[in-house]
Amino acid sequence: MTSTKKLCKNWEDFNKKGLDKNLYYSIFKQFSRVAKHSISLYDRKLPDICTKLNVWKYEVLRDGKVITSTEPITTKDKYKKAKGLPQLVSCSLFGSKKIYVDGAVKMMESMKLIGILNEWDVRIYIASRKDGKNVKMSTSKEMQKILLKAGVELAHVQTEDPNGYNLSGTFWRFLAADERARIFFRDIDNIFNACDLISISMWKKSKLTWFRSYPWSLNISPLLAGAFGVIGKKDLIPNLLDKINYYPNKKTYGDDEKFLLDVFFPEALISDSIFTMYNYESAIKPHRDSNFMPTPKAVSMLTGKPMNKIRSKDVRFPVKCRTIVFQIENDMTAEELNKKKKSFSLAFWGEEGEKAIKSLKLGKVEFHTNENYVIEEPDFKLDL
Repeated sequence: MTSTKKLCKNWEDFNKKGLDKNLYYSIFKQFSRVAKHSISLYDRKLPDICTKLNVWKYEVLRDGKVITSTEPITTKDKYKKAKGLPQLVSCSLFGSKKIYVDGAVKMMESMKLIGILNEWDVRIYIASRKDGKNVKMSTSKEMQKILLKAGVELAHVQTEDPNGYNLSGTFWRFLAADERARIFFRDIDNIFNACDLISISMWKKSKLTWFRSYPWSLNISPLLAGAFGVIGKKDLIPNLLDKINYYPNKKTYGDDEKFLLDVFFPEALISDSIFTMYNYESAIKPHRDSNFMPTPKAVSMLTGKPMNKIRSKDVRFPVKCRTIVFQIENDMTAEELNKKKKSFSLAFWGEEGEKAIKSLKLGKVEFHTNENYVIEEPDFKLDL
């Protein structure tokens, strides 16, 4: 019998070869109806059984004690931070690339600075085998310790591939959608800023289920994997784990957003409960309707509802947000943050800032109420 290790390697090689196109067939199909059969139009890939995942442990630090469970912890009423619906930022982390390892720490630093950690929990799905083996793209034990210290809930993920982990890890964060909570899905290397706070507060005010954020000028996906949200619940996406496990494309950059297009976004459109914030209309996109905007028009075309009955809405970011994305970087020092404090503190945002402070319960966070607040180095900083 073929070993699992060899099987997974062979499976990956087989799918890579399946990407090759046959030149003669591409010419022949111009003349043959049979040659245009749908199976010939797509990459010849088999579902990758070796990326099937199992979240075998959750752990989080509460009141100086590490709590462990085989089920999610921070969305349970006993451990959630928010008084009402649990609020969760969900991310994935695998491998040891500096941009992501450092980015995880910087993201937590930014969340602590802007005070969102008072009401929101952070869960990071990490590459961590049950047997403790340090395989390819595992999350180091040192990194796990610093994230626990920073207040992160760790979700330990093991896959069927004994050779290690791969880009399928970008899918793990989506599992949180199956829980009753307000969830914001985030790329691990993106720090939070004032525009994030304003957009999240406006999403809450809208009372709509789905949230899309387009802070950049290039918007080619209906759901950006690192900048969308949803009010989750059990079976929001029926059989979500199976859909992830058996999705055929999970190892190429962007496959996570293709999955969201195929699996998540149709549910969002049917619900007619989408709140979208955007900075610019994307001029460069592969398809005319790559991001399905205006959203009300897309919902109406799919559901048949008249435009005056559509609940989904698109709102443009405040003018100041249109330049912030070009001014901030993930590896800014405390000195640099102080120079660009207006990009992070709601104290400088007038009425828009005041509404966000009230909505997100940040009234006791001095950083947002005192323009003279001085940013210092975080106490859980790790020199990686």
